Amino acid sequence: MGFPSLLNPQIVGLKNKKSQILEKIVGEIRANLNHLKIGKPDKKSFKPHITLARCKRGVGDLTAWQKYSLDSGFKVKTIEVMESILGTDSAQYSVLKSLPLKQ
Repeated sequence: MGFPSLLNPQIVGLKNKKSQILEKIVGEIRANLNHLKIGKPDKKSFKPHITLARCKRGVGDLTAWQKYSLDSGFKVKTIEVMESILGTDSAQYSVLKSLPLKQ
């Protein structure tokens, strides 16, 4: 996947299959943030994905990569709540909270 488009993406990632468990987690996070009055309510639908890269100038046309599928079979053991601070040269990322998942 590429955002804002595959023709000139600034973010490159992998789409994931929809999951009821992930939908439930996202719903609970959004409800808690709303209850605590943190940020603005997010009205966008949740699209499960893994961000692989962020590019300042884009990486060119990625449409040829759409046909590939990755079935890695890896298991997710934690969900990490991340903070990203965008600077002029690069972004800095830090883990705010690590939440272990039940196996």
